[in-house]
Amino acid sequence: MSTPDSTKQADSLLPDTAPAANGPSLPVNPAPADTPPAAAPIDAAQATQEATLRAIHLPEDVSWFPPAPGWWAVLVLVILLIAVAVWLWRRYQRQAFRREALKTLDTLQQQSNLAPLQLIDELSALLKRVAMTAHGREAVAGRSGDRWLQFLDETGQTKGFTQGPGQCLGMNRFQPQPTLDAAGLIALCRDWIQKQSC
Repeated sequence: MSTPDSTKQADSLLPDTAPAANGPSLPVNPAPADTPPAAAPIDAAQATQEATLRAIHLPEDVSWFPPAPGWWAVLVLVILLIAVAVWLWRRYQRQAFRREALKTLDTLQQQSNLAPLQLIDELSALLKRVAMTAHGREAVAGRSGDRWLQFLDETGQTKGFTQGPGQCLGMNRFQPQPTLDAAGLIALCRDWIQKQSC
């Protein structure tokens, strides 16, 4: 004889079915589908995001030419600086003869044991070398005596060679005892050398 408890246990073991009017009984709770319905919206959103990313294009590489106006200004400034530096260097090189002449003049000034005629010869030869470098050999060749003194006055913008201590560099140098103002002559020669350029 079955009891109410045994009947309940038996009912719990049976599947949940609902009687059909003309056919077999159907399950009340159908089995879940293989693909959950909630996954479809996620896939759609992800596809939309990927399409948006594919639509984004990176900018093209910036070309180095033509450069910005600021770079043109820097380039012009650099070229000008280089041109000025080259000009100054060439000018320095061209004036090397003048620096060497002034050094020689300083050496002659320090040699106090030189005889007057020897000092006159050394200064005359020094001025000749400077004149040939600054003005060319043709402008100096053949000049002697008063013509040489006039040339020194003209190129030195002075009267000190024809009317001052430089007279001893002309024909007076051949006198037995030429009149010599050593300090004045050296100062005159220094001023003349400093005014020469090529």
